Amino acid sequence: EAQVVVPGRIVLDPRRVARVSLPVPGRVDQVLVQMGDTVRAGQTLLTLDSPEAETAVAECRVATASLGQATAILRRAQADLERVRDLFEHKAVARKEVLVAEADVAQAQGSQVQAEAACAQAERRLEILGIDADKPRRQVVLRAPLSGKVLEVAATAGEYRNDTTGPVVTIADLSIVLVSSDVPERDIRL
Repeated sequence: EAQVVVPGRIVLDPRRVARVSLPVPGRVDQVLVQMGDTVRAGQTLLTLDSPEAETAVAECRVATASLGQATAILRRAQADLERVRDLFEHKAVARKEVLVAEADVAQAQGSQVQAEAACAQAERRLEILGIDADKPRRQVVLRAPLSGKVLEVAATAGEYRNDTTGPVVTIADLSIVLVSSDVPERDIRL
């Protein structure tokens, strides 16, 4: 059997690397990890003071209130429809009144669906930010998405970060790594 000897290098498995970025702009309160630290999934990496956190809580409360209002309007429209149908059966109102009441119910159902979607979206945003709507705070907690070693920390306490695209912490699971080498074309068949 032929052997090929080539220089190699150990590289990270790209499927086991997490580049964690900020979900919203804000001032970094605390950086709780350093390069080389071992972290577990869900561990707090840093905390961020962000006015957008308060905005997200307010949006969630408004969405919840809108959903409650839309539900109440739908119940009233359904009750009105039942009343109008009963009156129509007893020939006390014209068919037109039933059609109007049915349209009101359809419109109220549409409003409720929109309110439910807005509420779900607002709750999901709070979940991403790690905020409990019942305990509003400006502080956003950034957690490790996987267990591994901290390879890079690009944030310091006290700095204000507008960039939400670049990673502030890079974590890699080093339990499995890859070996990469450049094999000359003439030796690829081996």
